[in-house]
Amino acid sequence: MSQCSTDTELAEGGGRPPAARVGSSSACGLHCGGSDCGQGLDRAAVEPVSLRWLGTMQLSVPLALTLTLALPAGATAAVKAGSYSGTSSGKHQEYGKLEMSTDKGKVKFAVRSGKVVKFKVSGQLFQCGTGGHEIPVAVAKIKLNASGRGTAQYKNPDVGAFAISVKVTSRGTASGTITPKGLCSGPVKFTAKRR
Repeated sequence: MSQCSTDTELAEGGGRPPAARVGSSSACGLHCGGSDCGQGLDRAAVEPVSLRWLGTMQLSVPLALTLTLALPAGATAAVKAGSYSGTSSGKHQEYGKLEMSTDKGKVKFAVRSGKVVKFKVSGQLFQCGTGGHEIPVAVAKIKLNASGRGTAQYKNPDVGAFAISVKVTSRGTASGTITPKGLCSGPVKFTAKRR
């Protein structure tokens, strides 16, 4: 037998039939190690590369999908839009009394496009100086983050600034605090529900 096996010998010997070759020469395929071998490629050398490439493509699709699903939901706040109303509550000291009294007010606002708009608190007494004083609080817009939280500041010309913190949920509820930063003291808390 010659150094290179012919296509006929491979077929008779149970080897791969001639059809299994791609671009083999009449002298021999890649089974031969001699210098007379043709430039054709044996399919055995091509198929593993193709299968590995296809396997990589098949694995890359679910992997990319998994990574996409694992990303956060984006910057838009997951809150329910609509009109909200509720109550505020804070403590103040009445003239002539040692114990602090609790006072309640009303809070109203709306949620649109991931923002709290027309935020208002009315009828709420804040501890300012030696007693409670009603300070109306109003903010035109409070931007919410992806968690539904937002902050803003209201400035009263007489008693100074108030820091507002609010959290709106996807269930249509909201809560927050109004903390005086000027001449008043003590935080006021509020809760609200979507109407």
